[in-house]
Amino acid sequence: MYDFEEFKNVMEQMVKEKFSEGYQVERHKVIKNNQLELDSLVILAEDTNVSPQFYMQQLYPRYEQGETMEQLVADIVSTYHETAKNNRFDSENLTLEACREQIIYRVVSLEKNEEQLAEVPYIPFMDLAITFHCLMVQDEHGIASFRISLDLMQKWGLDHQTLFTIAQNNTMKRFPISICRMETMLYEFFQQTDHESSLDDIMQTGDENIWGNRAFWAKSREGDPYVLTNSSKINGAAVVLYPQCLQHIGENIGGNYYLLPSSIHEMIIMPENATMSRKELCEMVTEVNAQYVEQDEVLSDAVYYYSCVNKTLQICNG
Repeated sequence: MYDFEEFKNVMEQMVKEKFSEGYQVERHKVIKNNQLELDSLVILAEDTNVSPQFYMQQLYPRYEQGETMEQLVADIVSTYHETAKNNRFDSENLTLEACREQIIYRVVSLEKNEEQLAEVPYIPFMDLAITFHCLMVQDEHGIASFRISLDLMQKWGLDHQTLFTIAQNNTMKRFPISICRMETMLYEFFQQTDHESSLDDIMQTGDENIWGNRAFWAKSREGDPYVLTNSSKINGAAVVLYPQCLQHIGENIGGNYYLLPSSIHEMIIMPENATMSRKELCEMVTEVNAQYVEQDEVLSDAVYYYSCVNKTLQICNG
């Protein structure tokens, strides 16, 4: 079995052998969210400078668990060609007119991304930062995007607030809210075959009756938690920025509640009448982030509290 350094070298060579003239296969160091550095394999065709990133740190555990190098390479080749076929983004045309409908936002840790944030437009939001991205691909395999730089925002002649407004409209349209009961997510995670999700288990804003569906929200009265994300379950924590989202949640669970930043992909809605104290919630979030969440997916160690009376979200202390 190869060690990680050998794996990277052999993987790069095997992928190069699969691509003939007209392609370049390169390895790069990439700084991801929360300053995580990854080794990326990039495949570039002569007529484009856009490529999906294949991260060695994600491939190597699959190799350790028994997948062969040939299987991994075949997966890379298949994913690359599928992405290239679906990619309609013209990387040479970065005018505002060409990019306007692809501009979206995300939320990340303000403290853990100080270095990267110095080069991009962002808006502070409590202990988080709202960052802006241009969507290149959105399909069944996931999404591909690039972060919008200060230079690009200035070329477009936009200020932060206008960029936010454009991004909010697009993000809401492309990534509608999805809410499910915590028990439903756990069943899916552990692949329980004897559990069938009903219409009352998972609701999206595409469903006309998500807000006001008594059957769906009934268990919140008992203190049961819900999972708040978006339809793709990618960077879903940003749905807390959608207008009236937090207010509607409070109205439907019938009171104040906590939001636990499970990761950049989702938030946990915890009704205030739940049995856990603020101190216990804060300790739980910190422990889960440290032990179970991937470094580049950690959002915050904070716990947030929404007041229905004041219609405000704030960091609460344990």
